[in-house]
Amino acid sequence: MRLLNNTKEMNRATNSREIHYSWTVAHVEDTGNYSCTADNGITDVSTKKIQLFIQCSPRLDYRTTFVSDVYINVGNDTALTISVIAYPEPVFDWYKLEDDQWRRLVSTQDVTSSSWSSVSQLVINNTQWNDTGVYQVIVVNDAGSSEKLVKNITLTVIEKTTLKSQYIGAAVGTVVLVLLVVLGVVIVLAITRKRTARPVDAETMNTLVQSASNVASPTDTRYVKCHLKADDEGKL
Repeated sequence: MRLLNNTKEMNRATNSREIHYSWTVAHVEDTGNYSCTADNGITDVSTKKIQLFIQCSPRLDYRTTFVSDVYINVGNDTALTISVIAYPEPVFDWYKLEDDQWRRLVSTQDVTSSSWSSVSQLVINNTQWNDTGVYQVIVVNDAGSSEKLVKNITLTVIEKTTLKSQYIGAAVGTVVLVLLVVLGVVIVLAITRKRTARPVDAETMNTLVQSASNVASPTDTRYVKCHLKADDEGKL
């Protein structure tokens, strides 16, 4: 014998006329279509089915992330979203805070994804500056309890160039950082080369001093030739 919740096996028994499955604490996720099949290899397989519903007041769906702060560029479309677990199917009411009063809005999209999971969206097309503010959604159902779920979402409308400026600033900062690194490498190499240059020997130094003393003017070819020769030999 096998006991299944849809296609998931919950329990199995052999050489038995009975099969059981119990919960210490039942959760709304345990809602589903249960079936029991029995087969003795002689007659046809016997199947009995039962549909189980577990009532649950609204609560956030743990499988999704609730976003309470939404930023959108002016003129773009956006949607404020909430996903909940609840049975029976809940009702969503959306509000916006205006002049210290909650003004009721019309939710443009409610979706039930399963018998115990629902999603509601407040869609705002072509957002404008006056759409900025605090929004509230209240979720209730007929689970036999007065408990309700209340959540606030803050919507901030920003300039279209704001995000672009952030990217440009980051790019410029990266370029400047690279240039500084390159400059640092060049300076280190120059210092290292200067420290490792061969010193000028005494004989060459005396020759250079004698040549310099005979220079009549800065344009004297002997002066120029002396410098070129020294550079070629790497002694200056």
